[in-house]
Amino acid sequence: MKKKILSLLLAVSLLLSLCSPAAMAVSSVTIVIDLTNYAGEVSGKLIGKPIEAQKRNEIVISGTGYVLATTISLGEDITCSWNVEGLDSGYLTYDENSHLSAIKLSPSGTKNVITVVDSKLEVTRTSRSTLMGSRGWNGTTVVLTPVFEKGEYSATVNVKDAGKGTAGAFSIGGETYRLAAMGADGYAFDYWLAGESSSPIYENPYTVTLTENTNFTAYFRERRVPTVNAETNGTAAFTYENSSGGADQYTLTATPDELYVFDYWSWEGVPTGAENSAPEEQALPDEDMPEDGGEAEPAPSEPETTAPPEETGAPTEEPALLQQVLRDPIRILWFTLIRETGTWLPSVWAKRCLQPTEAKTLQSSSSIMVFTV
Repeated sequence: MKKKILSLLLAVSLLLSLCSPAAMAVSSVTIVIDLTNYAGEVSGKLIGKPIEAQKRNEIVISGTGYVLATTISLGEDITCSWNVEGLDSGYLTYDENSHLSAIKLSPSGTKNVITVVDSKLEVTRTSRSTLMGSRGWNGTTVVLTPVFEKGEYSATVNVKDAGKGTAGAFSIGGETYRLAAMGADGYAFDYWLAGESSSPIYENPYTVTLTENTNFTAYFRERRVPTVNAETNGTAAFTYENSSGGADQYTLTATPDELYVFDYWSWEGVPTGAENSAPEEQALPDEDMPEDGGEAEPAPSEPETTAPPEETGAPTEEPALLQQVLRDPIRILWFTLIRETGTWLPSVWAKRCLQPTEAKTLQSSSSIMVFTV
């Protein structure tokens, strides 16, 4: 009997020790993907946060749930290794070339939190509480930085007219470099000149494979600024993104008023597109560019519209009306049924899209009908 009591006490003591605050303590983990010195393409998100080039991307892991599986890639043609700071060597696994191949959850375990495949970081689905616990990365800041093997030749960059912008050359493996420039407030990148060449290079960023040591000079000019207006019933705004190919690139965003929806953008009176959830990117061309600077894009055509069918006097079937509305460039229409005549009429705010005389008769038992196109 005494042995049973002693065993029970030992079991309770062990359980209490496992449940103690020290054993249960978890602390948030910070993962840093440092791409400060990388100007190439990058794709992927970590816990919903996009990973961006030329930035120190800090992601704090906290709360409950899971860090979902994802892949962060620097591009298919990029070759690099990765340097890790913040974890002891017991967490790290290396391949036969002494390049990092994985980061484990714990030194004694086999679960990989991150697997490295060339320029890709493949994140494994992991419990947040486990990652933050005493058997994980508890309270640690883990910094991952890509390391590119430099070749025999190198690229250097100068800025013409300091103060108008900044520029840099970033190695992306071997003899390949990525040049990137950004204008200061009110200025935009214009072109590069390589060495003693007088032929302008308008690409930005610009990727080049060197055959000799080369110095590049970045030239800047005053930025061209668009005028963006909302015709009625909403607001419009623009955000500067970049300058490349002799053009300044902007993202346009339209915000409709209540009970209205965005219809389309118009450039100098010509409709150019009806996308707003992924806003249109418009570029203002450089009129001084040489004719061979690139092919001009054809002017966009006006969205097609279909005239409503003529009155026949007979009730129109519901599918026919639906097909008619789906062909029209109308995003949302509200129709109110006049029960006495069985005729659908548009609400007041929708009269700009369809006049009462164009309403059609159809059979329906409901009083409100919404068409979403």
